[in-house]
Amino acid sequence: MDRRAFARTREDTVEGEFGGIGIMVGIRDERLTIIAPIVGTPGFQAGLRGGDLITKVDDHPTEHMSLDEAVSLMRGAVDTPVVLTILRGEEELVVPVVRGLVQVQSVETSGVVTPEQVPSLPGPVGYIQLSNFNEKTMGQVNEALGKLQQAGMQGLVFDLRNNGGGLLNTALELADRFIEDGPLLHVVGSDDRRTTYVARQEGTLPRMPLVVLINEFSASASEILAGALRDHNAAVLVGTTTFGKGSVQTVVPLRGGAGLAVTTAHYETAGGHFIHGTGIEPDVYVEMPEEDMDLFYDQLGGDEVNLEDVQLQKALEVIGELMRSSAVGEGPNVVPLREGDAALFDVETRPAA
Repeated sequence: MDRRAFARTREDTVEGEFGGIGIMVGIRDERLTIIAPIVGTPGFQAGLRGGDLITKVDDHPTEHMSLDEAVSLMRGAVDTPVVLTILRGEEELVVPVVRGLVQVQSVETSGVVTPEQVPSLPGPVGYIQLSNFNEKTMGQVNEALGKLQQAGMQGLVFDLRNNGGGLLNTALELADRFIEDGPLLHVVGSDDRRTTYVARQEGTLPRMPLVVLINEFSASASEILAGALRDHNAAVLVGTTTFGKGSVQTVVPLRGGAGLAVTTAHYETAGGHFIHGTGIEPDVYVEMPEEDMDLFYDQLGGDEVNLEDVQLQKALEVIGELMRSSAVGEGPNVVPLREGDAALFDVETRPAA
């Protein structure tokens, strides 16, 4: 990556703020695909949706285009226009978008669902909707967890739907909050040498029932978190099969401000499962009805938990059963991970515009 491209990568994964239209994109089946729009951004307001295929950026066809090239075309100065040609199912759409300053929040929504709202719940349940993983994520999550604990939550739903990933280190740190010991992730290099990241016991959260919501646009770092929690019997996964992104990139700063992003390894979940191209199947499968998708996007990032969401309804049903039976694995926990010289992150699915 030249100096400008490397600077964009740092904006994506570190600062959490950049100029563009506000979408998470990835290469899926060799096609440029929107993983999710970022709530409140020009792309979100223009009606772009997860699963949309971008066939052109202005007059540039995206076939055989690298992700970084697509990024450079969609980025630009605030208040300048870009036109995307979108394939949504069989329908082709031409979507003009005016670029803006995109600020990437990790925690989009948090709140408590009470038995007064959902009578089947035996006690209050916390809800955190996490849209990505960057260097600000843990601060936002810790703040949300503190408020939920003060509100007396007895169980927690983590919503990772449409979370396209980001910094793997951050996903590991978050997983470490809910896993007391043992492996969090195995990274396997080209020489088959395995590096295992493990949890530590400091800062362990009190044990509580945990459900994680996933869908086909939960990718990379989201899959690492979901896989670690499920493999340790710390959470039940509800929703649909995840994206299936299992390669690891290392970013190396170069002289003059440039950077080199190298695919150096693949990862396996805590239990040794290789999920690239297949994804993680949920424990409880429930699809979002097509007619409810617009409502789902309209509610993203709202101030209140959307109790009309059928996947969330199933998650609350499952967590109610867990709370009644106390049938959850061996404990949540918090652990600061060791800092590495290079940041691992997701090149193929990330905030790209």
